[in-house]
Amino acid sequence: HICAQEHIPMYVNEVGHNKALVQNILPREVTGKEVHYFLHLKEPLCEGQEVELLTDYLKPYEPMRERKGYGKANINKGVKSDYDCIKTRTLRNLCERYFMDDTIQSLNGVEVIHSLRFIDEKILKPVVTSTEWYIDKAQKAVDYVNSHGFGQGIPQTKPPSRQWIARRRMHWFHGRYKDKVLELRKNNEMSEIDVEEAEAIIERMRWADLTSIFPFMNDIKIWSGKRLGKGVLIELQEELYYMASKDLCGLFEASLWCLCAETLAHDVSFVLACVPLANKTPTMGTDLAKRVMEEAEKKGNVIKKICEAIAKKDKTLEQREKMCKHLDFQSKPRATGNSKQTPSFDRLHRLFELDIGKVGQKTKSVIISMPSSSDEDKGSSDAGVDVTANEEITADPVVNGAKLGVSVGTAAT
Repeated sequence: HICAQEHIPMYVNEVGHNKALVQNILPREVTGKEVHYFLHLKEPLCEGQEVELLTDYLKPYEPMRERKGYGKANINKGVKSDYDCIKTRTLRNLCERYFMDDTIQSLNGVEVIHSLRFIDEKILKPVVTSTEWYIDKAQKAVDYVNSHGFGQGIPQTKPPSRQWIARRRMHWFHGRYKDKVLELRKNNEMSEIDVEEAEAIIERMRWADLTSIFPFMNDIKIWSGKRLGKGVLIELQEELYYMASKDLCGLFEASLWCLCAETLAHDVSFVLACVPLANKTPTMGTDLAKRVMEEAEKKGNVIKKICEAIAKKDKTLEQREKMCKHLDFQSKPRATGNSKQTPSFDRLHRLFELDIGKVGQKTKSVIISMPSSSDEDKGSSDAGVDVTANEEITADPVVNGAKLGVSVGTAAT
């Protein structure tokens, strides 16, 4: 009845692995398909008495517990949550991307069109409506303030940053589904009517105006205090990691990647993530290569100074051990959930065959300049290493003179 519906909670917390909490909400299958939740109390409630509703989402919810930091692996093995370590969050998200990509590739023609219809109605349209409403409202407010010199400014009702990330994730789906539909069409496994409908939905997934609106998005702070554009940049970085993981040997595996290599990959991916947000120019490829070489040179200098300090022994034992952690490998891979990737020693061998003779040579100019991305990311800086950057990094990234407006932090050494 209406009164009961008005008091149904949107969700209930769970007991997790806390033995002090007692489950009182029991999920039960009623018809074999529908799951109903029942309240079970050993003693009746008195008038005005309150009790916290708690359920148990069982084993399938364990990956989410680990993301939040209270799973068994967090408690017993010290695995970091998404909020404590950007690397573990990235690896979990990469595993999800592999799963989603594999799922799309396994669909037949009927399943493709059904899944696209569901995504279009239940996910894409609500996300686009919410984000477009805010962009339109905010831009009108800014225009009013600029023309009149006063006004309420940016609307306070902001869609969560996850909706903007979901918008970009839909753009990533665009490429996966587009390739799949082309394959089905080529093999005559999908009717022309379904192909036309699928292509229309896939085109709506594409976020074509991200480049033009990104500087505006990056001027807006969300409720956490971070900038809205920061979440989109992280999403772009993960897309790059996903593409690179197929050619890199065991991405971020502790037995193959030292902390210094992880930091370099993070910094270079940040440089590359800014490229889709910049205006394209004929020399962008050359300029980008120079910028990446600058990052490699900086990291080479860090390694050189660490080795010199250890060899000279002019630091205390504690300082030398702290420096060594940036170059250490672990004998056993850390529990990161990166089960999809198997270390390939053929790929590792190819990495050492790269021409690195130019690394360490000072490039004449730096065309692409941007801030360090490690200001808001825990565990990604070279803390504890007594080195100084060779040059000051500007506050706004510039690609061939065109500012991106990515103000996400200050330079860290």
